[in-house]
Amino acid sequence: MIRNCNNETINIEINKSKILDIKNKIDSIENINPPVKIVNVKINSKNIHVIQDGYLFAGTKQRVAEIFAEKAIAEEKKTTGNQIKTIIYTGTWNGFGAVATAFAAYRLGLQSNVYLSSIASGKTEASSIEHMLEKKQLNTLLALNANIYICDTYRAAKMLSYEGPNGMDNNKDQFAIPMGLNDEKSLMTKMLAKQIKIAIKGSLIEKTENPRIWMVAGSGGILESVNRAINNCKIFVYLTGGGKYIRRVKKYIKKNQNIVIINEHVKLDHSDNEYYNTVKRYDDMILSYIERYGKEGDFIWNVAGE
Repeated sequence: MIRNCNNETINIEINKSKILDIKNKIDSIENINPPVKIVNVKINSKNIHVIQDGYLFAGTKQRVAEIFAEKAIAEEKKTTGNQIKTIIYTGTWNGFGAVATAFAAYRLGLQSNVYLSSIASGKTEASSIEHMLEKKQLNTLLALNANIYICDTYRAAKMLSYEGPNGMDNNKDQFAIPMGLNDEKSLMTKMLAKQIKIAIKGSLIEKTENPRIWMVAGSGGILESVNRAINNCKIFVYLTGGGKYIRRVKKYIKKNQNIVIINEHVKLDHSDNEYYNTVKRYDDMILSYIERYGKEGDFIWNVAGE
């Protein structure tokens, strides 16, 4: 189901065959935290290793979404007594937090409501529904039986998520997953770090001393998890978040001398990524910096793919 911010159904043709194919593949998943897949690419004659989580349906967050949601819901029930039936999430349509939330709900036998801004991360203009349906994110949400609400802005989506499509009085059985799954107690980052340690066991990055890793960060959850999981690493991060999220990430980075913000003082034009599958105008925002400053044997942590 896809609806607008007024809770009106958006009538648009859906590729049912594609949705069914995605659903069948999701139903066949046995391990939500498989070993990392590392793809070797050449960027400006340098050998770069891409940790490619784009092949996972919900990207890196798939590794933790289900177990985090289960734990968070149990805590909510213990605190409030509410019996949670629906998990909700608010974000941009091209992000993977919504997909991870819907994936968790689907695996736990719950419903998911996702409230999405039609303005993608890194963009200033709204995307059409037709364009969204060309990408992996919206189709995966449909395959996961998510209730999708498309709003003009993130603010409008957030306001609707507070009130709920059926009014605020009917929200007691709903639980909101924090932006990027990054909760205030850092429960998710600790859980994901453990999952990453399992996933990289025996891999090239585990065997590499002092690995240099390039990645993007919105709310910063995956950044924190990678930093917790991989010993003696140097991380070069491109910040995509805003508001309280970017302040939170910068506060964390300030306490960790091994993390460098690459776009804080140097602004490079965006380069199109022809090297590996990624999310345009999000994960690939680091590419221009790798082309100029990357070194032989560096790693890219690619969070998701379209």
